[in-house]
Formats: sequence, structure tokens, C-alpha cells
Amino acid sequence: MRTFTKLAIAVGAGVLVVGGGTATVLAAQQDGGPTRTADSRTTEVTGTGGGSGATVSLAEAVRTAQGEVPHGVAVEADLDDDNGAAHWEIDLVTGDTARTVYVGADDGKVRRTGRDTLDRDDRAAAAAHVDLLTAVRTAQRAAPDAGAATEADADFDGSRLVWEVSFGAHDDEQEVTVDARTGHAGSPTTDD
Repeated sequence: MRTFTKLAIAVGAGVLVVGGGTATVLAAQQDGGPTRTADSRTTEVTGTGGGSGATVSLAEAVRTAQGEVPHGVAVEADLDDDNGAAHWEIDLVTGDTARTVYVGADDGKVRRTGRDTLDRDDRAAAAAHVDLLTAVRTAQRAAPDAGAATEADADFDGSRLVWEVSFGAHDDEQEVTVDARTGHAGSPTTDD
């Protein structure tokens, strides 16, 4: 009986891991474990690139980029459209190196990678208490009708580091700032 119980627990845990996202987070919350993980709920929260034809969400693109750069911390995500081909440009920091991963907005495949310049904002964002995906989820809750997240990056507001998260198309874009230390979201503003 004891062997059967251990097997049932192991299989149950495997189902949670394979089942992914929401089940993993619920299990972590019940066990008192970490809840700052990117999960399938992020995709539902952020949606896809507002009006751009993107079918891959910011969160999905970040996870793809992190798979390409082991131990990389996402410090910027931007939906771009070069020559009619929409793609996510994800900047990651690992150690003293900055890398950019270009992810197709239509299929989620890595198009190319490159090195980037590591600046003050990148270093601070990589060490921030609130990570990029957490900031996007927080901003989405502050502006639930703003559409899909199309950009997120860190910037200093005076001496305070904030995540700036943009939603919607360029002609109807809203921005929410999220304090990178406290996680407090400001009110949405319209970018003219």
C-alpha cells in the first residue's frame, strides 16, 4: 500500500507539471511555494499584440526567449514590425551580457539572436524585485480594458526604477508604470 501511495503521488505531481500553468501555480500556492512564475495564465492576461496581427503573446515570446538564453532575465519586450513581418524583440541579461532574441509574432519561433549593449537600466531591471512578466500582469490588472501588452521595459523615474508597460495599437496606446521594487501600479495614461 505504501508503494502504491508513493506512486500515486509521483504520478499526480507529473500530471501537475505536464498539465502546466495554472495547476502548477495553484500547487505552489497551496504548498506556500513561489508564485512569481510565468504560467499559462500570463498568456490569458496579456493577450496578443493589439491589432498587429500577432498571435503570440508577450508572455509566450518571453518564455521562448528565456529558453534560448539559459538563466536569462527578461528586461525588455517590444512588438516590432520590420518589412511587414511582426516579431517580438526580447532583451535578456545573463551575468554581464545582454542578448536580444527575435521571436516570430505569428508562430513563436526564434528568428535570430544577437548581442546587445548592457546599460544601467538593464542591470537594474535584471536585479529588480518585480520581474518583467509580473509587472505586465500587474499593469493589466490596472488597465483591464487596455488591450494586449505590446511593450514592457524598465526605466528610471528620477531615482526610482519602474516598468513601463504599453497596451494597444500605436494610435490608441495606453501605458501603465509599475514600481520595480514595490509592484505598485500607477493609473493608466494615454500616449498621444
